[in-house]
Amino acid sequence: MGGIEFWTWEIICYCFIFVAGLMGNLTVIIVVLKSGSARHRFREVPFNIYLMALAIVDLTFAVTCLPIYILSSSVFKHPTGVKGDVLCKLITGYLIPFWLCDVSIFTLVIISFERYAAVCKPFQAIRLGVPRKTYFYIAGAYLAGFFVQIPTIVGTRWAGVDGTVSYCTYDWPSNTVSITIYAIVFVCHFIFPAVIFIFNFYRIKKCLTKLDGDLRRSIGDARQRVKIMKSKGKTIRVVFVVMIAFFVLWTPNLLMYFLFQFGEIHNLRWNSNYYQAGIILGFSSSWLNPFLYAFQSKDFRSHCRKVFWKMLGRSMSGRPQGSRQSHSTSSSVKTKFKFKKLETPIEVN
Repeated sequence: MGGIEFWTWEIICYCFIFVAGLMGNLTVIIVVLKSGSARHRFREVPFNIYLMALAIVDLTFAVTCLPIYILSSSVFKHPTGVKGDVLCKLITGYLIPFWLCDVSIFTLVIISFERYAAVCKPFQAIRLGVPRKTYFYIAGAYLAGFFVQIPTIVGTRWAGVDGTVSYCTYDWPSNTVSITIYAIVFVCHFIFPAVIFIFNFYRIKKCLTKLDGDLRRSIGDARQRVKIMKSKGKTIRVVFVVMIAFFVLWTPNLLMYFLFQFGEIHNLRWNSNYYQAGIILGFSSSWLNPFLYAFQSKDFRSHCRKVFWKMLGRSMSGRPQGSRQSHSTSSSVKTKFKFKKLETPIEVN
């Protein structure tokens, strides 16, 4: 953990996560907040609330991961003793990044349930989609993520070896306790979300297959049936993308994390290139999420264009008063001129 070597390729990766995550997630938040009208508030749609919550988590992560990496590397003179232990537990032990990653994963779990309800139980989705309930579920994701990180708070401390090598490490009473704790964390962080993603994907797929059969029997117009199935197919695509992205981004890191606890493996250490590459791959979800779950939506892209054109129009309207006045005067002259030209033919007739 703390005390890892400062690698150039890592700082480049963290800088990219910072910039891309900041721009992508901030765009999602602005679009969700600014879109909609008095009759239809875009931000009150449950799926959009979850997207904004996911963007807020990923934005916070993107902003904090770079300074935390620098503080946990060898370029930072880490304090020792009690101060060193406290700093390890709260910052340089990677509590904040992994907590935010857990919140992001659990938010995606909620989204998979919401997508299932939207397709297979639309009336239940309306009942569950009350904004107050969605905020309650989001708060539950934060709380669940914090519980998963309790071992980091309890077991992390600052260690020194021969007065030359110092780092944050876990300190448990026995190897059995260590393996048990890491197995529980592995299940909560990886197995549980993976099972939920696969389960909800299967249920939505089964529901769509049944719906297609019902539509074939009840609707004679094939084009109408295809249109309905295409709109429903967008939902299962979101869950499928969630599932694939989760496995691709998190499997390497969590697999190494799990194996690392059962003994020394060749070149598999916290500060090794392999382990750090796995961590950065998992952290990349913070800047990929906006493009995977928001910008892939045609409706969201449409709202995005409207919001930024509106913002651009307001910025353009902030020109000097004289310029606007001269423009309005010239336009009024043109209007009067055109009006007089139309007046003459009417009088002749």
